[in-house]
Amino acid sequence: MDAKWEKSGTKEDVLDLILNRHQHMVERCEIIHETAVEPTAVATVYWAKAGQVFQETDTCKWEHPTSDHDLRILCELPASSALIRFDPAEFPCVVEDLHVYSNAGALRAEPENAMEYGGKYVFLDRDPKFEIALDGKQVTSLDI
Repeated sequence: MDAKWEKSGTKEDVLDLILNRHQHMVERCEIIHETAVEPTAVATVYWAKAGQVFQETDTCKWEHPTSDHDLRILCELPASSALIRFDPAEFPCVVEDLHVYSNAGALRAEPENAMEYGGKYVFLDRDPKFEIALDGKQVTSLDI
């Protein structure tokens, strides 16, 4: 890909370049892996009690093919859950059209380390994260 970086480039130009490069990488990955085992990703939901930190023991994990762009996750949580975090993958990715529902109604997902561009969340970090805002609701099940 021939691209020249200029100081006068806008943030939108840089994000366009990243998204176009991401699409090229996905297409190339599909060609390379036609005869190989399909690569997978792991999506994780973490929960914690008030005043505690997230731990690997308090999680729900889903392994899915990286080509699966429509992912649905159902998770049961302890009634004592006061904090919830969703990690869509363990590598840089682009997330769009994310909806979070619970037994207490719809919830907001706030990206912790993403740039928002064109209705998509662009995560350049190797640990993309969304904080699920509970807004005082007691949540015991999630549908993401």
